[in-house]
Amino acid sequence: MANNSETASGPPAVPTMTRALLRQICKESGQYETPALNDKLYFHFRGFTKIENLDNYTKVRALWLEGNGIRNIEGLDNLKELQCLFLQQNCIREIQNLDSCTKLVTLDLSYNCIRRIQGLSSLPHLNNIKLAYNAFETIDDIRGLAECRALTNVDLSHNYIDLGNSSENSSDLIWPSAHGEANMVESLPEGECSFSAVPCGSSARAVSLVPGGCDAEARQVQSDSDWLVNFIELLRQVPGLTCLYFHGNPVIRKLSYYRKRIVAGLPGLRYLDDRPIKPMERQASEAWVNGGKDAETAAIKRFKDAEKMQFTGYLEDFRRMQVRRSGLALVSTDILHPTADAFQQIPSKIWVAPHSEVYS
Repeated sequence: MANNSETASGPPAVPTMTRALLRQICKESGQYETPALNDKLYFHFRGFTKIENLDNYTKVRALWLEGNGIRNIEGLDNLKELQCLFLQQNCIREIQNLDSCTKLVTLDLSYNCIRRIQGLSSLPHLNNIKLAYNAFETIDDIRGLAECRALTNVDLSHNYIDLGNSSENSSDLIWPSAHGEANMVESLPEGECSFSAVPCGSSARAVSLVPGGCDAEARQVQSDSDWLVNFIELLRQVPGLTCLYFHGNPVIRKLSYYRKRIVAGLPGLRYLDDRPIKPMERQASEAWVNGGKDAETAAIKRFKDAEKMQFTGYLEDFRRMQVRRSGLALVSTDILHPTADAFQQIPSKIWVAPHSEVYS
């Protein structure tokens, strides 16, 4: 009998975004029951599998739909004023149907199943996109970023991006050219070996000069460098990019001097992965790319010397101010003594030093 009862009852019904349910949720969350009066909607963690019945919410600017079971981006055609869309932690496989949301500024699609970036060309104001914990594997999968040139913050962390075939190849390697450093293989003709200088401590190993004996390693070094050059060229197509999260991808473990080369290759970047890019790091990275370890060390020294000179200048200015003030013979302003301040003695009069004395 128990089994029959369970069979008759069946599995629990999946919640559906009916108009009545949406009004009820709005009421519970302190929003308006009248759809057109709401400028934000909180429909997160409700178990919805489909976006629907939002046609009357025409003034909504922020929509939370995270933590549901949504499979497709749809049903947003009437949300012309939408600026922030939160769809993280769903089952979305494709970026689509956002053509009507031309005012979108923030799009969060983290923790989904997206394999390729696309459909961003209709979002001219989008400057913040989060795509962490998806299923991207190659550079080609993320080339759609170039469709949205207004982006400033991009989160591609914790995907599966690794070295792989891409539609573009480049031999313009970003490697130091200073002399007197450890050697690494450059771009090589078949069966030949050549070396250029890179900083000591590189994870790549110097190889034998025996013709044909270093082809495999040379190709690997060239492949790694080509990949990073292609990646930088892709990001340069987003001129306003200032913040990039790329940590947690397998490719990072295989790229020598990843952070230095990204910092040097993207002058406008201000934040990379786990920390900001400070002025000294930028100058050092750019010097390393152009001249190797010695140039990097010299750049750091110049930066610290300049900082020290600036601080010394501030200190000297402060001391000159102290000297000028002592020469003005101002009345003491010790507020702890009841008769020490002239202002306390005569509240209706405030003594002000003449302009010529203050700026002499």
